[in-house]
Amino acid sequence: RSYRNKVVLRKVLSAWKDEWWHARREWTLTIRADCHYKYVMYNKVYQAWCEYLYIQKEENKK
Repeated sequence: RSYRNKVVLRKVLSAWKDEWWHARREWTLTIRADCHYKYVMYNKVYQAWCEYLYIQKEENKK
């Protein structure tokens, strides 16, 4: 009986660890994707802003 309890406990803990690991990994990947998306968007906005300033500078020269 004790052996059976140990086996069941080991299987339950193994399943819990598996579930926890996948949830943690998914969370990490989600955070990473969000950071990457924000970086890409900020970079695009910055590039567009620089282009706008350049165009304004050229128009003011005329």
